[in-house]
Amino acid sequence: MPLVLVHVAIGIIAGPQLFGWLTLNPAIELLGIIAVVLLLGTTGLKMTMEELWSAGWNGLWVAILGILVSFGAGHFISALWGSPHPEAMYVGIALTATSIGISVQILSQYGLIQRKIGQIVIAAALIDDVIALYLLAATHEALIGILTPLRVLSSLAGALLLLIAIFVISRFVARLLKRSRLHENRFGILLTFAITMTISAMLAHSLGFSAVAGAFSSGIGFGGGLGAKRQSVSVLLEFPALLLLPLFFIPIGMRADWQSVNGPGALVLLIGLVSVAVVGKAVGGYIGARGLDKSSRTLVGLSMMPRGEVALIIITTGLLQGHVTNQVFVVVMLAITVVTLLGAFAVMAVARKAVPD
Repeated sequence: MPLVLVHVAIGIIAGPQLFGWLTLNPAIELLGIIAVVLLLGTTGLKMTMEELWSAGWNGLWVAILGILVSFGAGHFISALWGSPHPEAMYVGIALTATSIGISVQILSQYGLIQRKIGQIVIAAALIDDVIALYLLAATHEALIGILTPLRVLSSLAGALLLLIAIFVISRFVARLLKRSRLHENRFGILLTFAITMTISAMLAHSLGFSAVAGAFSSGIGFGGGLGAKRQSVSVLLEFPALLLLPLFFIPIGMRADWQSVNGPGALVLLIGLVSVAVVGKAVGGYIGARGLDKSSRTLVGLSMMPRGEVALIIITTGLLQGHVTNQVFVVVMLAITVVTLLGAFAVMAVARKAVPD
């Protein structure tokens, strides 16, 4: 079974809704976020810009189609259920964001992350994160009446420039490192990369973008500057990332408040959101990954299904701003958990066929 699925199941069983052995802790959740940043930074370190670029158009189409279908269907289901327009907007946006941490972990377990399938999924999930967080900011500005075309363009340009700047600076740091004595010491390289990646992730987060996107961009840039040593350094980072990853995935299961589906119409909304969340990404991924065989296109679509950290950020923001009710907030969190479990099972079943004997 995929480790992600095991960790989420542990959160559901040991969490406050069943046995109550575990409680949510902000410090533990912070370590979980650090683990995802490490995982994506390490993944970026392993990949070359050429590999990511080769998946770019497929990744772009997979992301855009998945976002359009998921947002439109999520908004429609929520509005049909009775949500006012602002709440339906937040629900739709929450369904657009694929959890790149979950997808990378599952594909890595089956050795698919550096194949064409993995490259497309990573490219699409990164685009998803950027667009979803941009939609979150744009929706908030639209609801308070300050959104203008100029702000739209400046926000998009800012996201692109930030990721390019992180890539260029990280590559420059790695090239400087190659000229120093630290280049002969793997742990010196590791420390330099960890600092560069952390600063990049914090910068991206502080400017309202995804921390994992900043970490991944830093990893690609740093790896490009290192050259042949990128693989040996990435191996050193894999262990601490895998050690901390349960602290990210277990809380996803712990947040599942199953009692909330007893509210009026909550179960209907849950079933509707799970259905459109599954169909939106699966169909968008299958159509967008044109050029691959049917099995690979199916796997791309299924790999885009899991939702996680960004979706939770979006729906929590809607709750804190008063646009999302507590019942809808809990139902969306349950939908995220269910879709993550379904996606993990589905990817597991299809990925086995894609792995050579």
